[in-house]
Amino acid sequence: MAIDLINFKTVGVLGLLCICAAMIVRHRTTRDILGMFGGVCLLIYSLYLKDLIFIILQSVYIIVIVIDFINKKLVQGTND
Repeated sequence: MAIDLINFKTVGVLGLLCICAAMIVRHRTTRDILGMFGGVCLLIYSLYLKDLIFIILQSVYIIVIVIDFINKKLVQGTND
């Protein structure tokens, strides 16, 4: 049990660090990928905690980033 908690806390910290890094990275694609990865890590941690509010929050966060990423790629594709 203690090992599981440490592993899930590590995933949570990794997610938080990725989201923080995404806030300071200038390259948009890298920012989106870091945000998605961080969101997924925090979603995994939220699922482990069984915290419904954070599960919903992280799910919405991931959906918004993915939609933004896809829209950005579609706009770039039409400009090429």
